Amino acid sequence: MARLCEARHFYIIMKIRLFVFPFLFCFLLSACNNSPKVRTYADAEREFLASLTAEDSLAVVDLAKEFFENVQYNKTDEALDMINVLENAVLYRIDLASRDFLRPRFLRMPEEGWSLVRYSFSTPGVNDLVCMYGGMKLVFNPVKIDGRWYLTLKDGFQPSADLSKGINPNSPAPKALRLNKKEFA
Repeated sequence: MARLCEARHFYIIMKIRLFVFPFLFCFLLSACNNSPKVRTYADAEREFLASLTAEDSLAVVDLAKEFFENVQYNKTDEALDMINVLENAVLYRIDLASRDFLRPRFLRMPEEGWSLVRYSFSTPGVNDLVCMYGGMKLVFNPVKIDGRWYLTLKDGFQPSADLSKGINPNSPAPKALRLNKKEFA
């Protein structure tokens, strides 16, 4: 009788192992696979590049042209009005201290014409627009927000195609950009 009980007990345990554990394993596996895919920088770049048109390239070059024409014709304040700052995915107009810092540099710019060296696009907030003006290289970071392009100056902390090491394509995608509503009303 004891052997019969042990056999039944063994039989029940085997049924549990054969049916319950595989079901539990499949359930856990499917739960793991349904987790949302993390959007990477490479994903954001691919989507942004696919959304660009020839009009985007023209708009960026036109911004540079307008900027340098303002500088060339001593419209320094108008040129400075075109420069913005991107901070924590929010676009701001440059502050008065930055304007005062930049103004003398643009007043002393040579009267020679400007030339476009190259431009490249990556994401709405990371792009390169490299220009030469009187032997001086200026690197802008044109940003696109709500279908419109704005100029920002590249600083040493922003990614660029000029860097020997690019952005890790598996890093998280950048945040969506927005305008500071108070300044761009």
